[in-house]
Amino acid sequence: MKKAIMVIILVLFLTACRSTEQPSLQTDFKQGYGNLAISTVENSPPAQIYQDSEFKIIVKLENQGAYQATNGKLKVLGFDSLYINLDSHEQDIASFSQNNYLEGKSILNPAGEFTLLTFDAKSRSLFPGAERYSAPYFIQADYDYKTELTETICINPKFYEIYDSGCKVEPKKNFNGQGSPLAFTSLETIIIPGTIPGVELRMNIENKGRGQIKRVQLNKAALAGEALNCEFKNSPEKTAFTFKDKQEAVLICKKTLKDQKSYESVLLVDLSFSYTLKEKKTITILK
Repeated sequence: MKKAIMVIILVLFLTACRSTEQPSLQTDFKQGYGNLAISTVENSPPAQIYQDSEFKIIVKLENQGAYQATNGKLKVLGFDSLYINLDSHEQDIASFSQNNYLEGKSILNPAGEFTLLTFDAKSRSLFPGAERYSAPYFIQADYDYKTELTETICINPKFYEIYDSGCKVEPKKNFNGQGSPLAFTSLETIIIPGTIPGVELRMNIENKGRGQIKRVQLNKAALAGEALNCEFKNSPEKTAFTFKDKQEAVLICKKTLKDQKSYESVLLVDLSFSYTLKEKKTITILK
């Protein structure tokens, strides 16, 4: 009997350990601020190289976000051609299966997809009398990405009635990312009472990554499956916004309410954007 109990306990323990190691079907990968990560493979390139020698720059790209990275270009920029020549400065970002995208994190691939891109290079002779030269350069990734906000909210046209027995409107919600560098950071729900009630949703959007966003495009905004009337604040284009130095924007969506009863509904907002991410590196050329 004691042995049987010990076996049961051991099985439960191993099952618990396994469940902590493997993501479950309920794992939410659309959180945080993940996107592409840029790194170089060890000794490719070496930290130091000799003049008049060939070497390789092997770049590893990891999609640590929750969405596909598409239409990507990887560039190696900034070398002085007097010291280092590259066979090619730019390559398409493709997966090992030659897809033109990198998958994000998912149940099937909780770490996200990665790929390796190789640039062939050659160092040139140093000037007479020079013993070494530090060659700075940049690795730059340009790609398209997206972010989605999916949130259940309360819609209550009788917001100001104290004794309403329905759901309670939460005036403001804060978020910690949706698995993308472009993040919805807060949502304000403003009920407009009256004979024809309405709702206004104000969403703050910020670039939480280390890269730069130029333009963000609204693809879809719906409440309970019905389209919302949305526009970006202070933007000449209603459904698009061009980021400048301040990498944030406000999206305002409105809807007329047909029902006077309170109810919970799913809000879905889908945004796409182009992203530029840079990493600075240095190679030292020795005589």
